[in-house]
Amino acid sequence: MRDNPFRTHLTGAGKIDPPESLRARSPYPDEVAYRGYLAGLLQDADGFWRAEARRVLGLEPSPAETWLEAWPRDAHVDPTGALLDRWRRADPSAMPLSDGEGWSIDATRLEETLWALCSRLAALELAASSRVLLALPRGPDLLLAMLSCLRLGLVAVPANPSPGDPGQLERRAFAAGCRGAVVSADASWTSARMPAAKRFVLDLEALLPVSEPSPAVKVSPSHPAVVFFDTAGQPYSIPVAGLLAQAVSSMERMIPGPSDSGERRGRLWLEVPGHHASFAAASLGALMSGLELVIPRPKAVADTMEQAGRMASSGSCAALVHGALLSPQAPSTADGTLAAGALELVILEGDSVGPSANALLRQRVFGGAVHVVQAVARPEVGGFVLGVDPGAVGALPGCGGLPLPGFDLSIVDHRTRRCEAGMGGFVALNRHVPGLSLELAGQEMPVVLGLRARMDRESRFWPMGEGDVLRPELEQYSVTEIETLVSGLDGVERVAVVHFTDARGVVRSVMYLETEGGADAAEAARAAIVASFGPDAAPETIWPVKRLPVTRSGKLLRSVLRRVAAGDLVGLDQVCSPHLIDGLLVPGGGSGQKQ
Repeated sequence: MRDNPFRTHLTGAGKIDPPESLRARSPYPDEVAYRGYLAGLLQDADGFWRAEARRVLGLEPSPAETWLEAWPRDAHVDPTGALLDRWRRADPSAMPLSDGEGWSIDATRLEETLWALCSRLAALELAASSRVLLALPRGPDLLLAMLSCLRLGLVAVPANPSPGDPGQLERRAFAAGCRGAVVSADASWTSARMPAAKRFVLDLEALLPVSEPSPAVKVSPSHPAVVFFDTAGQPYSIPVAGLLAQAVSSMERMIPGPSDSGERRGRLWLEVPGHHASFAAASLGALMSGLELVIPRPKAVADTMEQAGRMASSGSCAALVHGALLSPQAPSTADGTLAAGALELVILEGDSVGPSANALLRQRVFGGAVHVVQAVARPEVGGFVLGVDPGAVGALPGCGGLPLPGFDLSIVDHRTRRCEAGMGGFVALNRHVPGLSLELAGQEMPVVLGLRARMDRESRFWPMGEGDVLRPELEQYSVTEIETLVSGLDGVERVAVVHFTDARGVVRSVMYLETEGGADAAEAARAAIVASFGPDAAPETIWPVKRLPVTRSGKLLRSVLRRVAAGDLVGLDQVCSPHLIDGLLVPGGGSGQKQ
């Protein structure tokens, strides 16, 4: 019987061992030890993420069913503080950010540029938590705009400035509810929905210095930081604490080296689409973990040899490149092999990177002098889900690797039933992670991701491209996001938004506020929602109550609230106090409500 090459890969044949230089920097002696580490984490994945939150953000989350319940109620995050502190302690000669073509800034200029950009963005007078469309090409400008949004408590919405579809930017801005925009100097995009006063052209050279920086806006850990889109145009809002904790964790695992001492870890060449989750996760994780970052601006290149030459000449020790951005042209003979210089590791990112792209870089371009591995990021979780420690685990061309630490993944069919090894299906997340989007955070596990793949007998994942996942229609603004905003208002103890269908079949919404503020608190909540998201996001009714129903462990009884809102009161006195139920009844709110 003839051997099937794909089956040969699935059985583990053709593995490429890590070079000694990467082995020496890995904390794991071999693949067996690394797999043992991953298996041990799955016994307490939540404990791992709590430890990462303490280490990266200085937070003390508690055990809870979901991460939105785990963050301390009074906790706040300064998203750019840890990043800037790291580079203030670095070697003064360090260049945290450059474009690989002569433009670079040291740590002092990084801060100065960020302050100037924050001042320009603040001049748009956007309300707190407003979403800002970043219609910018890949490059340092995009990262600085994203950092400015994080600094001011705004939500960054990176989008492809040249999508090919003239209406896509408009649809993205509308779907995410953007109230402002930052565009490049050569952008042709305009929007009738967004006044010119709420957008500005970013030109780093023309930014005026500021005498006093804008103060950092500290936000709750579940505050949305970035909105990503899947191929179907569905937006996913990623909470800031999860985004940062996962970003640092993944980059330290995929690019091993010193991470805790403030020591410089080398330089990373980052060439992935700016609107992908991999860009935000890699750039933020790299800078926060001590990697200098080179983000090349889009540039036409003749072939992969020229493209790889730019990587090698940048002084980078590692490169993270989206497989789709590789030029299909390559040298036809080994005589054209490049000298790798300091470059020793290339991570190919993407959900459909085949063995040919891997072999192209590893053999035909660098002649075996560079180790090539693969990784996959997903917008639903705001970062990387598949990858390996390149110093401990051998590479298999075309293989996405293993689940990254803290991720419990499996392959399921369209009914979320687990598939056997070798069968194709969708990648599913079996346990909550802190970066799971706010739109999906309330769904029952497993959550199916829009990634088709196979898993072999050794638990490696072989991506096969994106796939459409049938989900219930998600709202433009997630319930969690609205609740997070209102729960931060003075005098508000708890918030719950529920939806119900009335007797005429109309879907209605009620927000319950646990507060002593009465009608004034309700008006303040409505004003805050309208200011941040617009009038369409405000619930139909906002009802202040003295106390909301909770379990003995303090978990909110949303099912009780939903039944009360719909007027289904039969048997509820067996669940909670009749006095409590009476306080929840909204006058004229629906069948069975107070009249």
